[in-house]
Amino acid sequence: MTTSRQKSLRTHPSFSLILADLQAGNDTTVAIAKRYDINGGTLKSWWHINRDSYVTASAPALDEEQATVLVERLADTEAKLLDMTSKFSDVAALFESLNIMNDYKPNVPEWFALKSAEDKHGTVCAVLSDLHLDEVVRKEEISGVNAYNRRIAEMRLRRFFDKAVELPRDYLNGITYDGFVLMCLGDTFTGEIHDELAATNEAHPFATALYFLDHFVAGINMLADHYGKVHVVSVPGNHDRTYKKPRYKGRVVTSLHYLFMKFVEREFQNDDRVTFQAPESPDATVKIYDTSYLCTHGDRFKGGNGVGGIVMPLLRGHHKTQLRQQAIRQPYDVMVMGHWHQYIAMPSSGLIINGSLKGFDEYSYGMGFNYEPAQQALWVTTPEHGATGFHLPIIVQDKKSERW
Repeated sequence: MTTSRQKSLRTHPSFSLILADLQAGNDTTVAIAKRYDINGGTLKSWWHINRDSYVTASAPALDEEQATVLVERLADTEAKLLDMTSKFSDVAALFESLNIMNDYKPNVPEWFALKSAEDKHGTVCAVLSDLHLDEVVRKEEISGVNAYNRRIAEMRLRRFFDKAVELPRDYLNGITYDGFVLMCLGDTFTGEIHDELAATNEAHPFATALYFLDHFVAGINMLADHYGKVHVVSVPGNHDRTYKKPRYKGRVVTSLHYLFMKFVEREFQNDDRVTFQAPESPDATVKIYDTSYLCTHGDRFKGGNGVGGIVMPLLRGHHKTQLRQQAIRQPYDVMVMGHWHQYIAMPSSGLIINGSLKGFDEYSYGMGFNYEPAQQALWVTTPEHGATGFHLPIIVQDKKSERW
């Protein structure tokens, strides 16, 4: 029995297309019904009843519009078949390449494992600055991240000289060291330039200088025993001054650091292994192989409170100093400084900035500066690469052994 829905199929505007799809047999009745938005059950029942008569009979003639739709559908199907064929070809090519890779044996170049060349030379350089000897830093005032006093300063100073020998010897093997350059860049003493320092230091600066003289002599002797040759470069810092306000006239010779280093130099006057360079100008230039260093304390540069920190002001200061040095025919390659208590090694940009022996203090904490442990710069200058080779900062802070 034919239902009213089944009868309505004959009057459907796409009946000829529906019948053509049914006769072709490429799709299920459900798929064909969905394509023409008709009831799937109705189409299935109607086709079950009328299939025999329509399979043998010729399909109704298609009008021009219906023929166009069939041609477009055929073209679309052909395009999909071509795309699938292309994808299968890509997969086949991939499998073929995988089979080739299974048989691949890499030819590793010999230079991947270079043999150690003979006669590699270098000079170890280290900065000893911003010791602030006999200043007292109380851990209770800075959330327990550091402490400093005379006892701790002695331990850190000894650790500096020990590591200046150990790090190049144990971590940079295969280099023949031609000597050691020790750059003493000021703020050796914390001084009494501020009232709070005068009230809290462990001793008067002159007494501090007398106490630590033997420590410096012993450390430099250790370096000379290991490296054979030691060159000491000395410039004063702002805390070493013996007057309240900074001066330009007599800045160096009125500095306690200058006097102290002259006493140290006198201890080695009969030792040709150790040489000293302590000019009366606030900057000193030393050339190692083909690399020239300008040593300065760094307090003449200002700025650095923004997000970019101290780097941009110091790069501007470096550029300004280079112009001055070129004008007086004393150019340099790398500026080495202390003062900022932040270790930054940028030799390719012409800057090496030292940390401090004192470490984080109440001023740094109160100003919101970034924390870093007490450390000093050490690197190796080589004939081939200058100052850009090996940098191994000496971490002098050791909470456990210092017992704070």
